Order: sequence, then structure tokens, then C-alpha cells
Amino acid sequence: MAGKQGFYYGGYPWREWGILTAKDLNDAISVSSNAGPPEAPMDGQVYARYNGVWIPIAATQNVGRADPIIVNSTASVSPTQDGSVYVYNTTGAEIHIGLADGVILDQILYVKDAGGNAGTYPLTLDCASSIDGNATYQIVYNYGSLNLRWLGNMWGT
Repeated sequence: MAGKQGFYYGGYPWREWGILTAKDLNDAISVSSNAGPPEAPMDGQVYARYNGVWIPIAATQNVGRADPIIVNSTASVSPTQDGSVYVYNTTGAEIHIGLADGVILDQILYVKDAGGNAGTYPLTLDCASSIDGNATYQIVYNYGSLNLRWLGNMWGT
């Protein structure tokens, strides 16, 4: 190869090491600039790209985090996707939050005493199914929080 100008071998128009011409370079640029990922199908469905393949996402699948749920007093929440519940207890008393079952496996819910007074006025989660086998779960520390994951039949910590 002494005296020859070399260039990358493989995937471009040339087959052997050799002299790089302007046409070879233009062809390489053309191939690389047109080799992007294919566009998602345009049929009205929602798609996610996974391992190079466009997969349709059903309406019941989790497609992201919901806006935070803000709670100021006793309430019930029914999260439909991953999200957060921020509790600002303004009642001056213990607060109860009714928690519905999750809607998809591995759904994540974060519950936070954002008001910082759960040490004085505990925050009790009353669950439709259970949290680790318990019907209720309490946050009893100021600014305490709880991470939950829907396991299919109950929330897990």
C-alpha cells in the first residue's frame, strides 16, 4: 500500500483500499446523510421507538408521567399513569388519601408530604387493594415521602 492514499473500507462504493476521489467522497456523504432512522408510521396511532423498531402504543400503556396531583385535605386519587401526589396539609388535622389500584403493571407513584407537617398531622394512605399487604400506610415524618410501584394486585414499596 506504499504510496497510496487509504480510506475506510466497508459500506461505501469502493471495494478495496485505493485512491479517494471527489466522487467517492460525495457518494459517502450522500449515503451517510440518507441513512437516518426511518420515520414513524403516519396512521394516527402513537408509536415509540424500541431497539430500532416502531412499536404502536395502546391507550392503556404508560406513555409518560402525569401532571402532579396536589392535595390539601382528605381526598381520593386515581392515577392513570406514572406520577406524583404532593400533599400540602392545610387542615390542621390528620389527612387521609384514598388510593385507587394502579392501571398498568409497574406503574410508579410518588407520594410526598410537601407541606412538611406529617410529623404533627400524619398522612394516611387508604388503599383500595393494599400497600405491601396492608390496607393503610402512614407517612409520619415531616417532608416524608413514599415511592410506590403497582405490582398487578397491590402497591409495593
